[in-house]
Amino acid sequence: MSSQEVPKPKIQSPMSRPKIFFIGFNRCGTTSLHRLMARSGANSVHYRIRRGPKMAPRMFSNLSVGLPIMAGFEQFETYSDFNYMAAGMLLEAQTLYPALYEEYPDSYFVLNTRNREKWLASRTHFAVREATMLSYAQEVLDMSEPEVLALWTRQWDTHHSDVPAFFAARPKARFMIFDIESQPIGDLDSFLAADYTLQTEDWKWRNKGTHRG
Repeated sequence: MSSQEVPKPKIQSPMSRPKIFFIGFNRCGTTSLHRLMARSGANSVHYRIRRGPKMAPRMFSNLSVGLPIMAGFEQFETYSDFNYMAAGMLLEAQTLYPALYEEYPDSYFVLNTRNREKWLASRTHFAVREATMLSYAQEVLDMSEPEVLALWTRQWDTHHSDVPAFFAARPKARFMIFDIESQPIGDLDSFLAADYTLQTEDWKWRNKGTHRG
């Protein structure tokens, strides 16, 4: 039975609080946000379940067979880093935010972002499998360095145009843009305050350099 034949139900979190989806790209503070939420008592997942499945391929797979988009990850409250790259694929599952909103309309959606050129530089040098993310992308996608950078730039520009427009058309949605470089963590704390109390005292933007974040 396909997902088009039977409408998917609006799914509620098994927790007592709405979910939080950080729908920015990796290298936009995802590690820092994940650790902040975990320290603040949220059941948080970043990129993958420890020694388990990765979020991005599972999300695309779930949708392809008509399963709820977060099947296998329902137990978590907060989600970050939806990137996956391997076997000729570059998956950016944060672009599935319309499906996330359809199934979890009461959730919080945060577009975590930063300066685009600094983000490109961070991705270029980020260590992946004894290589940089840029060189790994060239190998996996069979693209030249300029082609990979052009692809990432297009994806960034499209996402940062489409996401605000999508949520602007849904005034009841809980949505904010959080610039990891320029905004105080208090802005995020205030946005989530109805359901989450953040432990912001030791907030740091971590993994700015060569680690996943």
